[in-house]
Amino acid sequence: MGKYYQSESLHLEATTSVVQALKEITNKQLSGQLIIRSFNDPSNGWRVYVGRGKVHYATSLVANQQRMDYLLSQWFPNLKVASSIDSNNEYNFLSSCWHSGQISFHQLRDLMYRLTQEALIHCLAFPPAQLEFQSHMGLDPIIVSASVKEIASPIRPQVLEWKKLAQGIASPLQQVGIEHPNQFYNAIASTISKEGSSKLSKDLTSLIKPLTQFPNLYQLAKQVNLDPLSLAQQLQPYLNQKQLQVQPYQSSDTPQGEAPVIACIDDSHAVQRNVKLILERAGYQVVSITDPTHALTNLARCKPILILMDITMPEMNGYDLSRILRKSQSLADVPIVMLTGRDGVVDRVRARMVGANSYITKPFNPNQLIQLVQQLTRQPEVVFK
Repeated sequence: MGKYYQSESLHLEATTSVVQALKEITNKQLSGQLIIRSFNDPSNGWRVYVGRGKVHYATSLVANQQRMDYLLSQWFPNLKVASSIDSNNEYNFLSSCWHSGQISFHQLRDLMYRLTQEALIHCLAFPPAQLEFQSHMGLDPIIVSASVKEIASPIRPQVLEWKKLAQGIASPLQQVGIEHPNQFYNAIASTISKEGSSKLSKDLTSLIKPLTQFPNLYQLAKQVNLDPLSLAQQLQPYLNQKQLQVQPYQSSDTPQGEAPVIACIDDSHAVQRNVKLILERAGYQVVSITDPTHALTNLARCKPILILMDITMPEMNGYDLSRILRKSQSLADVPIVMLTGRDGVVDRVRARMVGANSYITKPFNPNQLIQLVQQLTRQPEVVFK
């Protein structure tokens, strides 16, 4: 399969919608990946692979195992889903099912088309989101090649219904659950009493225990054999009653007991090396981010306990990035420390106004940095040697 070449790039602004981005991709016949993330919840995200303006595949950025478990149980119940599927190996897994003879080429094409169509429902239902376009595509072989219009036209009703849920359970990737099982049971009983018995109401009583674990909507949908949209619509009243909570997706297989993660966002490689040397010797894991425009994607993946951020950076300064992070549901409470070579009162005040918790001037003393990190994260004291 040859590479695609393109002479134009995708121009994305903060106000660009997913629909606008896909239209521009189609008009310019671009090739690559469109990555879509919610501003409020960076864990809620999708990826659309395109080639010469056509859609080749679409999938979620997280919860791939649960999504595939549910969708294959509906479409190909005899196809066993491999363990540890994520967005990086999902396509290869599907291709391997064809190569191993588990499914025919026709079935593979149909399956990829339907998976893409289901993902596009959520992409198109997205409110204004953080968009990123990468020219690298990374699919081989190409099985599906269809226009956005061809794929999207049949799913328009589902898109509109998911849009109505934007202020509630806005995505099947989100985790839903209960903190007070008895109260939730009473709320279900009250609903049955007022509106009569229903299959879902009965099934919800059996899901009380699983809901205490905050599964995502795909997992719940598989248990009650109901599609995620209908389930979200039925659960919405309990969310409005505050009997049900929604949380950003968190991987259940996140390694435990590892060193706490500190993210350093700075375009200076010298600063990155210095921060890494200091904090790793103090028992922390440092994730270095040199491009602030990719920060949300990386931060959602590494889940830091604290963010160190330079103020003066190309493309996006620290003040603007801090404002964005403070609007993110999963990152709003993560402490932010501004790193800067300027030590002015105005800069300190401005840093506080955009949500920074503290401010440290470069160059800094190693113990000064460590003590500040420990103070903001309540980590045990470590003395730098």
